[in-house]
Amino acid sequence: MREYEIFVGGEFVSTKKSLDVLNPFTGNCFAKTFLAGQEELEKAILAAKSVEEEMKSMPVYKKYESLLSISNELKRKRAYLAETLSRESGKPIRYALGEIDRAAQTFLVAAEEC
Repeated sequence: MREYEIFVGGEFVSTKKSLDVLNPFTGNCFAKTFLAGQEELEKAILAAKSVEEEMKSMPVYKKYESLLSISNELKRKRAYLAETLSRESGKPIRYALGEIDRAAQTFLVAAEEC
């Protein structure tokens, strides 16, 4: 069973509260993740505030590169992400693939609109 840490304030962390991820179709647990609490929320807010000015002044080409990189990574990991989404949601793989494709396209469009 895979374990997925949560991303908080620029790093992956686990917390005291775990969450079993169940396939709603089979009812089987196929992964474990973690729930964020007040401490993680505060850490995320402080981390975001600490880079606020840097993000505001980021050059357009850097925003473009970042968004394009996300789009490309979604495409590169398409099969893995779709399988995980399918297991987590209980939906057919073809619909999960469509969601991953749509997400990649959304980041591509955002990059092109910078």
